[in-house]
Amino acid sequence: MNYDRQIQVELKGVFQKVGVAFNPLGINQFVSKPISELYDPQTFHFQHWNPEIFPELAPVFEADEIEEKRDLLDQLFENRFRSNSDLEIVQQAVSLIFNTFGTIQVDELSLQIGVNRKTLLRHFKKHLGCSIEEYKKVVKFRTSIQAASNNGLKNLTEVSLYSLYYDQSDFTNRFKELTGQAPGAFFASIQKMGEEDIFWKFDE
Repeated sequence: MNYDRQIQVELKGVFQKVGVAFNPLGINQFVSKPISELYDPQTFHFQHWNPEIFPELAPVFEADEIEEKRDLLDQLFENRFRSNSDLEIVQQAVSLIFNTFGTIQVDELSLQIGVNRKTLLRHFKKHLGCSIEEYKKVVKFRTSIQAASNNGLKNLTEVSLYSLYYDQSDFTNRFKELTGQAPGAFFASIQKMGEEDIFWKFDE
């Protein structure tokens, strides 16, 4: 639940990690309360399933084959799935934000979805734990990473134009705001692992 700051994690020793990548609002389908009520805004800890989930996770880590791990995780989440019609407004908003690379204005979102601005802002904060403007910044940020990594755009001017930043200065300032680094240094330091658009930055 982090949209606007860096988190540094120090890893010691050998560890086994299983990561689950959710699409936007994906995790909301597996919890009984709005996301905004389920995490600590200071530490970002999400403990909704603890400790009852631990016995179910043990076989996942014990499984040798990735396919077996996948099937066990599928079953784990199937057991927790719950349809949530209250998410429809936010789902529409998120789709429009992604389709416009984070450039659509709140008033236009409200108009296209057919709800008033106040209702839209309230639902967004409730189910995503952030404001629309914070979310738009992250979408543009991720768009630029994907442009540089997946589309082969290595020239920073091309990346900033593709990601629809106002200008090069805006592009640089937003990156420093989120990462503490200029875009060039950041792109040189990240690695993509697996098939999902998940990027890692390792410091020795």
